[in-house]
Amino acid sequence: VGMVCDPVGGFVEVPCHTRNAIAAASAFVNADIVMGGYENPIPLDETVDAVYSVGKMMPWELRCTVMGGLAVCPSAMKFMPKME
Repeated sequence: VGMVCDPVGGFVEVPCHTRNAIAAASAFVNADIVMGGYENPIPLDETVDAVYSVGKMMPWELRCTVMGGLAVCPSAMKFMPKME
């Protein structure tokens, strides 16, 4: 969906737990904004289409392949399973 998925050690827990916590906090703020009368100038269906389009344009290395983003940082490499 247009966001790098970079599972550390092949597991999505490391980056996704943090992202989910941030998204949850953002959801509360957004709910307050909408309940306060804010109307987004871009309709939801157009936003979804744009996010999907961005996701399709991303290089394959950044799509849950453990080949980019946080997954290849030096600290993350120690979590990679050993290949024998």
